[in-house]
Amino acid sequence: MKLSVFLRRKGISLARVRSLKYLPDGLTVNGAPARSNRQLQPGDVVALNLPPEAASVRPEDGPLALVHEDADALVVNKPPGQVMHPSPSHHTGTLANLYCGLMARRGAPGAFRPVGRLDGDTSGLVLCAKHAAAAPQLFRSMRKGYLALAGGLLPVGTEAVIAAPLMGCEDSAIRQQVHPAGKPSRTRYQVLAAGGAASLVAVWPETGRTHQIRVHFAHIGHPLLGDALYGGQAQHLSRHALHCAFLQFTPLDARPVAVSAPPPPDMLQAAVAAGIPRPALAAAIGDIKAVFTS
Repeated sequence: MKLSVFLRRKGISLARVRSLKYLPDGLTVNGAPARSNRQLQPGDVVALNLPPEAASVRPEDGPLALVHEDADALVVNKPPGQVMHPSPSHHTGTLANLYCGLMARRGAPGAFRPVGRLDGDTSGLVLCAKHAAAAPQLFRSMRKGYLALAGGLLPVGTEAVIAAPLMGCEDSAIRQQVHPAGKPSRTRYQVLAAGGAASLVAVWPETGRTHQIRVHFAHIGHPLLGDALYGGQAQHLSRHALHCAFLQFTPLDARPVAVSAPPPPDMLQAAVAAGIPRPALAAAIGDIKAVFTS
């Protein structure tokens, strides 16, 4: 096949192929510069030589919980309260600052390319593309699984889908709402444990709308614990009880990767304080990968 077709099948975007072919040695086959229409043969070695990148934000030293790393991707377990990017209200200490700091210490500065994002108060796994060529493939292949504490009791074992269109509220820059004119949105969930005033649910968002999980659970009358924006009780937790616990994706080498991370202590403590029995909680999160792949 042609080199351009081969690269597309490997997940390299057409825009990236076009940008590389204008760079000296941007695309090589067997160590020699090659045009994108070159016909490949079995045994050819194809290389993409990406230009050096500068850090996208100011690098900073700080703790960064690495869960997985390969040639294309890096997965970080983000703590609650940490925002993704610098903003007027968060100048330092963001995930972007710490990621760029890690790369600078390694002597390989580069841009912070999260594949998807988490709200500041949402904890859990964030997938980052280590270079521009990997980002499209990681985005297309990524699947997420969340753990959430929904207010009130839901029958353990229940499996259901919340299908309700979402759009922004006219009177708020951040608040979302269920509205017939909104974009189609689907959230699949399974109730893992329940007790007292809360239910632990595993959640698979089938679409990726802003605040989707939070709005959908509020819509069915079970807003997440701590989610003041959507009517959740703040008695046991001062942030919304949502954690990205599972990620599955495929790097450019085509070998699927699955990683998981348990909820942070504040969420576990809130679950017990709200009345979920400890043994039921421990059993529910004992094998997170099994929860999201079964």
